[in-house]
Amino acid sequence: MCGSITTYPLVVARTRLMAQGMPGRPVKYNNALHCLMTIGREEGLRGLYRGLVPGLMKTIPSVSIGYAVYDLCRGLVGLPAM
Repeated sequence: MCGSITTYPLVVARTRLMAQGMPGRPVKYNNALHCLMTIGREEGLRGLYRGLVPGLMKTIPSVSIGYAVYDLCRGLVGLPAM
């Protein structure tokens, strides 16, 4: 969760950069840094973390499933559980 919270502004920037230029979405940002600075200036910290809760709700089960599959595969190849 700490990693997700720390890097979430980069996810917001990536999403906005991918969405710009689509129909109805003008090109507003030059690059990722410009995107982050513009969001921070226009929307503040709240704008950089918009959508964090749904993102975390997706991350928790995803990581849990990943660990479960990892342990299962370790058991299948005969390696001891950690």
